[in-house]
Amino acid sequence: LEDLLIIFCTPVLSFKEALESVLSFQPSEQAVFTDTLSTKASALELLISEFSSITNRFILSHPIAGSERSGLQNSKESLFTDRITVISPQDNYFLIFFYILLYLIYANSGSSNLTFI
Repeated sequence: LEDLLIIFCTPVLSFKEALESVLSFQPSEQAVFTDTLSTKASALELLISEFSSITNRFILSHPIAGSERSGLQNSKESLFTDRITVISPQDNYFLIFFYILLYLIYANSGSSNLTFI
C-alpha cells in the first residue's frame, strides 16, 4: 500500500482487529490514517500502547451521522448532509495537509459543520 489515506469505518470493538489487518499489508511510511469511531479516548490509548508506529500519522475524527441501524441495507447517500464532523488534531505539523484534505472530503460529502477539537 503506497501513500494512502486509510479510513477506519468500523465499530469501536472491531478497531484493533481492523488496525492489525490493515497493518499486515505493510502500508508505506507516508500513509495517513483516520477513523469514524464514536469514541476517541480508547482509540488513542490503543494507538499509543499497541500501535505507536502509526500514532503520529493518525487523525482522530468523528462524523456525527448515521443511526443505530447498521448494514448496507440501512445506508444513505446523504449520510453526511448537514451533519457535524469533529476532527481532533494531534501535535504533528506534518499532518496539517491531511487535516485539510480530510476537511475537504467531509465537506464534499455534505457535512455542513466541521469542528476541530
